[in-house]
Amino acid sequence: MTTLQTTLEIDNSQAIDWLNDCIKFIQTIGGISKFNDAELIPNQEGNFKKRKELATDEIDDEQLKEIASLLEYNYYEDLIHTGISFEESNSKTTKQDVAIEITNSIKEKDKDKNYQKNADDIAAIRMLTEWFENNEEDGKILFAELYRKKEKLFVDTIDDKENLYRVFKSKTKLSKLADIAEAIKDNPEILVAIENLMKEKKELGELKAIGEYFETVLEKALREYGFEVENVFVGKDLIIALKKSKKKYFIEVKSTRLKDFVAMTSAQGKEASNNSDKYALCVIYNDGTIPTPDYVKKNAKLILDIGERLKIKVDNVMELENNYSEISSVNEDIVLAFENGLNYRYQISNKIWEQGINFKSFIKHISET
Repeated sequence: MTTLQTTLEIDNSQAIDWLNDCIKFIQTIGGISKFNDAELIPNQEGNFKKRKELATDEIDDEQLKEIASLLEYNYYEDLIHTGISFEESNSKTTKQDVAIEITNSIKEKDKDKNYQKNADDIAAIRMLTEWFENNEEDGKILFAELYRKKEKLFVDTIDDKENLYRVFKSKTKLSKLADIAEAIKDNPEILVAIENLMKEKKELGELKAIGEYFETVLEKALREYGFEVENVFVGKDLIIALKKSKKKYFIEVKSTRLKDFVAMTSAQGKEASNNSDKYALCVIYNDGTIPTPDYVKKNAKLILDIGERLKIKVDNVMELENNYSEISSVNEDIVLAFENGLNYRYQISNKIWEQGINFKSFIKHISET
């Protein structure tokens, strides 16, 4: 094909058109026999072949042809050029034909215990497992045997089995992991950001676990005084059923190793503000020891008026959120785009929570309410 283009001084597209016209003319004057006797049809590598040496490409999947090529079967050599219109081909090659060839090649190499996979073998298997990810149904049908053991095929191409196990355990598609790897290769700072996020997530998880443990201990301490306590998740942590009035009383529990402030979420702030007469913030200093009901009773500080203290701030934030909705309207030619929305927390200073009442005084308060 290259020689033809150079000789006629035309580009690839023009050469294809010229060949199609020639093939049509030859069929008109000489029939199929001319194509059997002479190399008149280009294959997908651009080399001319006889009709009997070529097949029509009905594979419709370049990736499978690449995999086969890595396994030393070159379909590009045996298939009619995709731009050539020739309906009288000697045979047709389908996706199933390629699947059979790939399967047989991999199985034969696996049978030979002395055979060491080379770089092309490994690349082919990895490409095939990626193809399975994107063509699940075809994989099950065309590569039934290989598909069933696709994980093992992939594992056998990698020396670092321990980290490979972690990859599979993540249940993330290989294609996605490949995209991430390429992104990190181009932008190494992405890996630093991921490591920081992982560290932050671990720390948050540890803090959450500690906080939940303190909630459980406080709940146990309250039950010792005969109160019915329900553990919830949104806006508050505990709901106490008051004995005298039969009403509900809410508690938000915060454990802290710092002595500067504790943080309440937007939902907790709203809940406290809306229920100021029956909402308390409980702050328990965590000195690192395992908390017990006695430890909680001794170290808990409960702020009964946290709702009233938050009310003005919450109202201001609500107004801000309303303004945010208005100024971020998309029905305008100029839009103010907030990249992280309005993410905020209410920081409660130790000047407030260290003045809270102790556990015994709190029990007295709710017993009389």
